Amino acid sequence: AQHTSQPKREVADTRPTTAEIQMMPLSEDPEMSPGQLLHVATQWAKANGFSNEQLMEFGHLLQMVAATFIPRNQISNLRALDQGSFGQIYSGVYDGSAVAVKQCSSDGSQIQLKMRELLLELSVLVRIRHPNIVTFWGTAANFPSHPQAADKPYIGMVF
Repeated sequence: AQHTSQPKREVADTRPTTAEIQMMPLSEDPEMSPGQLLHVATQWAKANGFSNEQLMEFGHLLQMVAATFIPRNQISNLRALDQGSFGQIYSGVYDGSAVAVKQCSSDGSQIQLKMRELLLELSVLVRIRHPNIVTFWGTAANFPSHPQAADKPYIGMVF
């Protein structure tokens, strides 16, 4: 039998370290279940012009997100660290431990373009457990409940 316990994480100092904390947006419904997230995200994708092929690929991505879902309200003290072509990197606290959150660019067109990359990365991350590789804890995600909402979608991988 394969050992499936999670590695021990360092306990983080939960005090904010700077007055300039930049938070990722909270969901309109912070208690959204993975099933509700799938429905809302699919409706958002349709309203944002995803093709049938993109919707199918997006569905696979959403299944991976739902399987590794961490409610955004369980991640605290988020602070922007850096930004790259993929999106933004944040530091934060999840379950009392220091984590990094890699957030995909919020622009809907960026998510369309980066879907395959996200899907491939998630499919590898969920299977890797090695002492020399950062531990993947799950995925935080949010999609606006209404296509006209000012909120932008995000998918963040928690390490």
